[in-house]
Amino acid sequence: MSRRHRTSLLEFTLLATPAALIAAAVLVSGCGPRTSLPRPHAVWVMGVDAPAYDPDGPPDPRRAAIERLLTRGLVEEDSTGHVVPVAANRIEVSPDSLLYTFHLRPGLRFTDGSSCGSDVFRDALRAGLGRSDHSTRRWQLASVRGVDAVRAGRPLPVLGIETPDSMTLALRLSTPDRLLLGRLALPGTTAAWKVREAGSWRTAIGLGPMIVLRADSLRGLELVKARSPFARVELADTLTLRFVPSSARVRALVRAGRPDLVWPLPPEFLNEPVPAAYRRVAQVARPERWLLLVMRADLPPTTKLPARHALGHGINRAELLRALGAGASETGAWVPGAPAFDFPRLDPQEIELWRDRGVRRLRTRGRDRPPDAGRVVRAFDVRRTHAAHRCP
Repeated sequence: MSRRHRTSLLEFTLLATPAALIAAAVLVSGCGPRTSLPRPHAVWVMGVDAPAYDPDGPPDPRRAAIERLLTRGLVEEDSTGHVVPVAANRIEVSPDSLLYTFHLRPGLRFTDGSSCGSDVFRDALRAGLGRSDHSTRRWQLASVRGVDAVRAGRPLPVLGIETPDSMTLALRLSTPDRLLLGRLALPGTTAAWKVREAGSWRTAIGLGPMIVLRADSLRGLELVKARSPFARVELADTLTLRFVPSSARVRALVRAGRPDLVWPLPPEFLNEPVPAAYRRVAQVARPERWLLLVMRADLPPTTKLPARHALGHGINRAELLRALGAGASETGAWVPGAPAFDFPRLDPQEIELWRDRGVRRLRTRGRDRPPDAGRVVRAFDVRRTHAAHRCP
């Protein structure tokens, strides 16, 4: 069977996941009909470094796309954008919207045959709350009782996350939250894992539909179908996943016709033509993604007023929008009906002005430094202007 006629299965697999929808583009073959699925073997190339196995780590679309093949959560967002039960069989909400009860599917088991009960999902929610490197889970569960008292590095307080029995998980809220199910559906939030500790993908035992057969932490994974209540006929029997952060190597693999799918693409590929055996697929992000460039006055280097002004005038907003693509637009008014916010525009003279003010302030305070202290470095070419700030 030629590679040309067995390569569209991962288009369905990945584009059906929220994590994959944030990709700028995906390369897949456009030749094989979907009716010929499943395929015995497929090759997926990630044009980035290997993501670490860390079930409760900071959000990572690469890791989420792999996890979607290995396990499931209580609820997920389907292809129409609706939140639906997955590991949960049904969901009950109290009349005052302060109690959410999740009843699990009967006979839920991990791919190694061991049972999976409500304590697994309880531990998933609690483990994410205890992280000190990110606060994503605290934001997701902000309406759950006790979460407002969570402090990084301290024992968890009494929480409204309860397991009345092995088949039931209850969330007691301090205030109604109509967005709760949507937040629980975000990748990894309620994902069931037999081993939650960060480490090797070899220990990633979930609910399926696939299981890790071989794992190389730097170069790739090999996944195979497993006995699972979430079996999917459109998946390949074996999936070889390779991590190739070099754009030159990815280009060589594509020219040789090796991968069935390349996602995420190296940035250099976004404007390159693809071989005839492949086609490029772009999906609109759902929900919309926001890129916020925040300059906090309480963290260096932006504790200094000159640094904030220099960086404000050093961001090439027009170039940033062009790089993000046709779907990106600049926010005008933050509040409906209010006048548009007047963002600072790229201005090399303003950068130099505020840089000089910063150096003069250092000398005035008796902290004389070389003229390059706190400098703003600019690079110019015929197409764009970039600016970066080096901390004083």
